Order: sequence, then structure tokens, then C-alpha cells
Amino acid sequence: MKKYEYKIYKLSHIELKKELKDLGSQGWEMVFYSKEEESIFKREVEVLISKNLEVLNDQFSDEINLENLKKDQ
Repeated sequence: MKKYEYKIYKLSHIELKKELKDLGSQGWEMVFYSKEEESIFKREVEVLISKNLEVLNDQFSDEINLENLKKDQ
């Protein structure tokens, strides 16, 4: 199963090209952009899971979504 981590980031219009290139080289992909310069990026993470952890991971994965991340800011 693929897992992702998310990052909320404020982009600067002055350094936009450089910041996007830097984030992209680190594996981050933009998934949301707002006019307030706030963007959400995601990248795939490698997860090593044992059978016991897989059950816990499935229980909590539904609680983590973009809406909850935005509410935490």
C-alpha cells in the first residue's frame, strides 16, 4: 500500500521557480495551491510494516486527510 506525507508550504513569488525546483528535487509534488500563496505538497514514503503495525496503520489512515491537515494550521 502506498503512503504519503504532506507538507503545507508558503511559496514566495520572488523565488517561486527556485523553491518549486528545490521541492521537486526532494520528491515533493504540489497537490493544492491557493491565492494566499499557501500550497500543499505530498511525497511518497516507504513504509516497512509488520502485521501488527499494519492493523494500527489502517485504523488511523482514514483520520489523516487534507481537510484535517488544513484545520490544524
